[in-house]
Amino acid sequence: MHPTEIDLKIGNHIFEAKLTENTFTTKPKSVVHSYKDFDKVFEESNLLTQKGDILQYQLIRNILTAYKYDFNFSILIDSTRIDLIKEFINVLKSIKIYDLRSRINILTWQEIIDMCGSKLKVYIQEKYLN
Repeated sequence: MHPTEIDLKIGNHIFEAKLTENTFTTKPKSVVHSYKDFDKVFEESNLLTQKGDILQYQLIRNILTAYKYDFNFSILIDSTRIDLIKEFINVLKSIKIYDLRSRINILTWQEIIDMCGSKLKVYIQEKYLN
């Protein structure tokens, strides 16, 4: 059993928030292969690897949690982080199960702050986006 850290859960929707981290981190292939349903959910040959490690491990774990509990999953990132957006798309393309893939999405902090009150908008912009 591998625990998964969830940043936020609202109903049947889980969220991973990327504010200050630079990557989705890596794990050795042997660890990722031990995750329940990994082979059922992902086409490993489509995932990015480096020196025996699988990249974007946090996304993979969150998506496996969404699969296990029939949740929706959203990643929250800064719209200027094109590198993370590309990594997310790569992992999304690696999901074999269409229904699951349709429940996974990406939101940007810029989209979210457009819906926030002015105090929260200023706080997020000053703390994380400037």
